[in-house]
Amino acid sequence: MRSLSRAACLAILLGGISTVMASAFYYIALYGQSPASRGVTPPPQIKAEVMEIEAETAPSPPPPTADGVPFTQVTLDQLHGMGYLTPSENLAQAQQAGFYDEIALDGWYGASYINASYSGAYLKRVQPGAKVWRDWTNPGWMSLKQNCGITRNGPVQYVGRWVTRWGWSMNTYRDYSYSRSVTWEWYSQGYFTGSSDTLCPSTRTTYRTW
Repeated sequence: MRSLSRAACLAILLGGISTVMASAFYYIALYGQSPASRGVTPPPQIKAEVMEIEAETAPSPPPPTADGVPFTQVTLDQLHGMGYLTPSENLAQAQQAGFYDEIALDGWYGASYINASYSGAYLKRVQPGAKVWRDWTNPGWMSLKQNCGITRNGPVQYVGRWVTRWGWSMNTYRDYSYSRSVTWEWYSQGYFTGSSDTLCPSTRTTYRTW
C-alpha cells in the first residue's frame, strides 16, 4: 500500500551516507449518500475526505473525521479507481488555477487550497484542502487541522480535528458535490504546526466562488 512519492533523501550520519525512503500513504473516509430534498435544491453533499501522509512506513490511519466517519487505508490504484485524485494531485490543480495560499516558517510550510470541477452534466464538485510539510532531510512530528465550508454562515460548516503524525508531509481534502444551478463562495482554512504542539498553530485561508 505504498508508492514512492519522491527521490531518496540522503542523510550524512557519522561520516557515512544513509538513505531514507519517503513514500506516500493514502486514507479515505467515505460518507453515505444523503437523500435529496424534494421541491428545493439540496445543499452541497459531502462524499469523502481523503488524506495523504508522506512517511518511511505506513502510519496508523488518521482518527475519524470530526463527524465520526472512519478512515481506511487504500492504495493509489484503489483511490484512482474510486474517482478520487490524491491530495497532492488535487493541490497541484488548485495551485495551477490560483486558489492556493502558503506560509513558510522555520523549516516547515503550511498551505490551504480549493480545487473545483464539473461532475457529469448536472453537478459541480469542490474540494477544499490543507497541507503541512517539512523541508528537512529527516522526518519529524507534524500536526494538521482543516476547517472548510461556505462563507456567511452557509449550509456547509465543517470544523476538523487535529491529526499529528511522524513523517514529511500531511495533506487532506474534503469532496463536496451540488447542483450546477447553484453558486457558492467556499473557504478552506488550514491550521498547522511543524511539531506535535497544537497550542499556537499558524493558519492560511483560501476562498473560491464556484
